[in-house]
Amino acid sequence: MSVLTALRWTSLTIWVAWLLIYWKAGAGLTAGLWRTYRAPRARHETYPILGVILLANILLWTGCLITRGQLPDPTRSGPVWLTGTGLIFISCGAAGTFHCRSRLGGHWSEHTVLRTDHRIIDSGPYRLVRHPIYAFACLMVLGTLLIFPAWWNIPSGLAMIGLYAYKALIEEKLLAEHLPGYRDYQQRVRYRLVPWIW
Repeated sequence: MSVLTALRWTSLTIWVAWLLIYWKAGAGLTAGLWRTYRAPRARHETYPILGVILLANILLWTGCLITRGQLPDPTRSGPVWLTGTGLIFISCGAAGTFHCRSRLGGHWSEHTVLRTDHRIIDSGPYRLVRHPIYAFACLMVLGTLLIFPAWWNIPSGLAMIGLYAYKALIEEKLLAEHLPGYRDYQQRVRYRLVPWIW
């Protein structure tokens, strides 16, 4: 097995492990989506999540097929360092999502919801951007595009990032309207996903 192939399989393994552990083998995500879909005012949030899932499948299946040699390899003669950089992005992104989720504790939810004891978390990564989980998830997507830069993956990856940004806007609207102190938090932490950019 070449170094390039080993790096690719490692990246795919991290993705699958992340999906299984972070989303409890999909059970938690499925239940959350069903609850969201049954709440009429929240249905607009279901579709971005479904879009992310579908596009993630495109990236992962493409990665598997390219690594197995069943699809043309767009980087057959490309540098190994590019794949290595992508693997670093994926690893850091996956670790970052778990760290941010641990910061949220019981306030984390797969869909936007206000709990009775809801409070603003402004420590750790939440001091830099307001939606660091989505930022780290986007880093995973960028890493995957570096490893598997097939032309059909690029629009899929960019669409995933766009959907994360859209979901962040949905959450911002709800929190700003219903969570006391959130507008002050927006003033203190001015960036949603990327420090000094957006």
